[in-house]
Amino acid sequence: MYQMIKKLILISSITTFAWPNSSFAKETLSWAFDPWPPFHEINKESKKPEGLLIELVQEIFEKELNYKIVYNELPWKRCQYNVEKGINDFMVTVPTKIRLAYSSASPKPLIALKDNILVTYAGHPMLKNISQIKGVEDLIKKNYRGVTYIGNGWWGENLEGKGVKTTFVKSHENVMKFLAKKQADFTAYSVSETDTYVKKYNLEGKIVKTDVLVGSLNLHFMLSNLVKKKNPKKYEKLHEEYDKIFAKLEASGKIKEILKKYDR
Repeated sequence: MYQMIKKLILISSITTFAWPNSSFAKETLSWAFDPWPPFHEINKESKKPEGLLIELVQEIFEKELNYKIVYNELPWKRCQYNVEKGINDFMVTVPTKIRLAYSSASPKPLIALKDNILVTYAGHPMLKNISQIKGVEDLIKKNYRGVTYIGNGWWGENLEGKGVKTTFVKSHENVMKFLAKKQADFTAYSVSETDTYVKKYNLEGKIVKTDVLVGSLNLHFMLSNLVKKKNPKKYEKLHEEYDKIFAKLEASGKIKEILKKYDR
């Protein structure tokens, strides 16, 4: 009888000890993003996320901080709405005044796009003048019309908000095709974005890059205020943790290694 009780106690203690392992599920972070190659998109064939920002987020949050990222590819305007309403945890973007009203930005950007240039269509009659633009005032003075995608907050603050005539279309693909059809005078993208879209949408010979820089895009990890409020214990130190890991990966050369894969 004593031996039976002893065995039962042993089995019970083993069972109790085993339970915690089954509950060691990773904390999740849901990411709202739009199809934006070469930075982030869901590959239509493999159904897997890919791109420069995908790799940076995976390195920082999955490999180093041990979170499971839930990927939600949506139209960009919907992404921002979801973060504002706490439906998704975060996005990676420029911290404009509007976005900072409902989300908080990481101390350091994941990446700074310093080659944001004016792009126009081949054969534009005012190509020489466009190539000599010095600032927003010139765009307004010459009455040039730009085209960009719905939800582009950087454009809203820095161009349209200052008086630049703008047409908003659904997606990056629509932007480039709209410009190629000569329905606008210019758009603004980084060099790598422009090259990606020209190749992806078969626009070789129809799009022209200029040397006119129109500002740097600092893309930050931006956490929903509503999400943070609902679960402060989980999120209160997330920006601090991000900052430490980012510094570590910079020092080790890992950030540079990832950027180099995308010619940055």
